[in-house]
Amino acid sequence: LLQEVKLKSARYVKDLLTSATGETYGWGHKAPKQPWTQTPKRRWEMDNAILFNTETMRKLDSGGWIDLTYKRSHAADKVERVETTRQGTVSLKERDGDTILAGVTAHTQYGHLTESYDSQYQVSWTDKLAQTLQNRYPNAIHAIGGDFNKDRCTGGSDVRNCDKAPFWDNLTSAPWNFTDSLYQVFRNGKEGVGLGGVDFIFTTGRPIDAGSDTSYDKSNDATFYSDHRFFWAEIGS
Repeated sequence: LLQEVKLKSARYVKDLLTSATGETYGWGHKAPKQPWTQTPKRRWEMDNAILFNTETMRKLDSGGWIDLTYKRSHAADKVERVETTRQGTVSLKERDGDTILAGVTAHTQYGHLTESYDSQYQVSWTDKLAQTLQNRYPNAIHAIGGDFNKDRCTGGSDVRNCDKAPFWDNLTSAPWNFTDSLYQVFRNGKEGVGLGGVDFIFTTGRPIDAGSDTSYDKSNDATFYSDHRFFWAEIGS
């Protein structure tokens, strides 16, 4: 699940994965050559992609997207273009098994809303992501991963017992009942998973293992690959 990419950079990752693993990676959801279009009043961003291992999985649909936006009257700057972000989706099935996975590569926006509407939209956007997955793929394990531009905790409270951000509480509670993969693996006793930040992998499946590239230093030009470190999760049915 890739965010803040266009076709050129996403293709580079696809080819790198194929070369490094010896297995062929393909497009679950293909990034556009130009990741945005705009008019004087509105801007659409589609800066994400989904890659999958074509030797172990097969696509069940052509993918699509979920639009997330807001009302101009709720914007902090009512002169700026209203922004709509398009979250890529796809459904995949194991070639040698029965597991079906439906995923969303998420990049929710920030900085456009007045403070009074910020949390409201974080909840309504995550509602839309979860509801769309449920409607489109009712028999699949669901995964929503990416950059939510919000921390799991509000304030500076303890990581185990902090006050949860509205979007996180919404996704992990009924009726959606997603699990935050990295947080669950951490709670199960694994140290060094790299909690914190704004990147998450939520799933309705069972997190088996998870982690992140905790040694990554984005200030090192020689090894720079993104302004966010790599996150991963192994998810079972």
